[in-house]
Amino acid sequence: MLATAVIKARTSYGEYLPARALLDSDSQVNFMTEDLAQKLRIPRQHKTLIVRGIGNSNTKVGTKLSAFVKSRVNNYAFSAEFCIMRCISANHSGHNINVNGWKIPHNIELVDPGFHKSKIIDILLATETFFDLLVVGQIKSGSNQPT
Repeated sequence: MLATAVIKARTSYGEYLPARALLDSDSQVNFMTEDLAQKLRIPRQHKTLIVRGIGNSNTKVGTKLSAFVKSRVNNYAFSAEFCIMRCISANHSGHNINVNGWKIPHNIELVDPGFHKSKIIDILLATETFFDLLVVGQIKSGSNQPT
């Protein structure tokens, strides 16, 4: 299961669009999909970056943009640079997790209500942001249960 959150990304017109973010404590760079970048209509800058992945695979990034994003459940907000990629994570459609029987408290608002459903990842938030997002108030619902 991936650590995800549904956040809001600000367009060049000041409107906010929902975006599903993957929280990655090992990434040194924030990423955004080409699709979301086009929807935001934020001017880009050229940025040549070689991203190394599993098996020492290489992917070339050619552009970046600076975007403002915020939480949809509290006041947390920040601006960051995002390198633009065609896609961030493979879509595992049909690989949903059965959460029947999970004891998720009814009085909390999940940062990703659809965490158990396979959906496109629009943004990857790197280490710098990842640790800022770990806040007091996490709830451990039990052994073999989500936090």
